[in-house]
Amino acid sequence: ALSPDRYSAQVLRDLDGRLQQGVDWLRPQRLLTQALAERQIEAIDALPALVAERRRSRVFYETWNHLTAEGHRAVAALLRKDLWPRLTGLPSR
Repeated sequence: ALSPDRYSAQVLRDLDGRLQQGVDWLRPQRLLTQALAERQIEAIDALPALVAERRRSRVFYETWNHLTAEGHRAVAALLRKDLWPRLTGLPSR
């Protein structure tokens, strides 16, 4: 899974205002995802899940670039939804 840092999650949340400044804040995430796809390496992008969770709770510690328990839960839910079926052939739980 691609796990963005706290800064990237905040950037996506505030994306509309920042794009007006002419900066593509999602470019690094997009380039990495594209490079992995070109090499046929599957990846699960955690940024959208973290941004969605951030609307409800804090996903990163204020002074660390580490996930909080809520952030870990959001990534775990994403992996359970997307990775579990790939590994087991069973529907997501």
